[in-house]
Amino acid sequence: MVIGGGWLGKSLAKRLKKDGYEVAITVRNRVNATEDLNFFQLDITDRESWSVIDKFDPDFVIICFPPMKSYDELSFLEEFSALKLKGRKVVYTSSTGVYGPHGIFDELSLVEENGWIRKNELAILSNNSAFDLMILRLGGLIDQDRHPVFHLQGRKELSDPDGVVNLVHRIDVINAIKWLIDSNIHNGLYNLVHPDHPSREEYYTKMAGFLNLELPEFSKEKGNYKEVNGDKITQLKGFKYQGDIWLSLR
Repeated sequence: MVIGGGWLGKSLAKRLKKDGYEVAITVRNRVNATEDLNFFQLDITDRESWSVIDKFDPDFVIICFPPMKSYDELSFLEEFSALKLKGRKVVYTSSTGVYGPHGIFDELSLVEENGWIRKNELAILSNNSAFDLMILRLGGLIDQDRHPVFHLQGRKELSDPDGVVNLVHRIDVINAIKWLIDSNIHNGLYNLVHPDHPSREEYYTKMAGFLNLELPEFSKEKGNYKEVNGDKITQLKGFKYQGDIWLSLR
């Protein structure tokens, strides 16, 4: 079961269905149930809607929704994980935003404990002794149709020209989740970030030109440098990055 029928969740569910899995996907609003998939309505802050988990009774639960941003929502998430994830294999898609704004980070690095991303992880982790939990900390998600350069085109005085990008192609996220489902791994924490880290100025300038967009302009001041290492997951047999963050520019 995929919880969160957004841009990533729908693509993941379609891939799993194509590969022969019996898949259900949840949406907060039935209006979003537009694909040829087995949709259920689930609002994490509505306990009555949690019964869909029991109806489908999945072996695997992949949680693909954005971080909860209030203490009330976090309490719902903690209770939900305690009551509905017990005995299952769970993949939770977190974010590399859990790390600070400056530094070189891997899975052993300190995180911003007071940030909402970390608080969401902790809400699930507080109950993970009852279920297998794999946390994927995703870099900035991209593919051909969704790319930050579309929002940066033509903008002036962009910050951190020498900072590097920490991106991951959607296909790598889908492949990683499928790999975790199929593996014998029971618990783990993995950054999912493409190994290519060009500077922000180089990358977004080249991508804008490649896509025939107005070029962004960066300030000359040095800013934060944040690089997230995503190699740990490749050290386990069976996974390698296949997505192209350059979208075949080179």
